Parts: sequence; C-alpha cells; structure tokens
Amino acid sequence: GVSGLLDIALANPPYIVDSAGRDYRDGGSMHGAEVALDMAVAALGRLSPGGRLILYTGSAIVDGSDRLRAALGEIAANHGCSMRYREIDPDMFGEELEHPAYRDVDRIAIVAAILTRNR
Repeated sequence: GVSGLLDIALANPPYIVDSAGRDYRDGGSMHGAEVALDMAVAALGRLSPGGRLILYTGSAIVDGSDRLRAALGEIAANHGCSMRYREIDPDMFGEELEHPAYRDVDRIAIVAAILTRNR
C-alpha cells in the first residue's frame, strides 16, 4: 500500500446491490452506497491539506432524496473537507429497480463528488 498523506485519491467503487456478493459489483448496504462511503472515510483520513478525493459512483434516490450526497456531506464536514457534488446521469440501470433490494428506490443516479481537504 501507499504510506503517508495523499494529494489525490480516485475512486470508482461498485454501487449496485448484488445478491451474489461479487466484489467487483456489490456496493453493499444503503442500496449500494456502503463501499463508496467506506472508501471516502478511508481516503479523507489520509488527504494532505488541499488534497482531493474524486469519486465517481452511483446513488440510489429514495423518495426524491439522495442519501449518498447527505452522507458524503456529513463525512466531509467531519474530516475538515469541502464537497462539490454533481449528478451526471439521472437514471442509470433502471432494470435493477425490478429487484427486491430496490423496491423503495425511485432511480439510480450516476454522480461525481470532489472532496477537498481544507488548507
């Protein structure tokens, strides 16, 4: 692994709930957001001042709410970071919504977040 502080970290974690639990596909709990949030916590704890985490992932939108965005915002604040967040594609992998794990999900959005450690 890499030791010391990081100037930049890039992450494209899996974000789909996979009943088979395949590492390359299963994003874990929170409708597939768990792995992205775990990666954010791990990376933000190692960013140098001015360092950035660039995250490209998916977010399950439930009752019109982007829970990944809310959770990342809280994590960023707790780590002394600012966050820019953008929805890139509002509705990806609609066929996944037919699975029971997504019964309460409106849609799956593709998102990008840039979290920057305050100087």
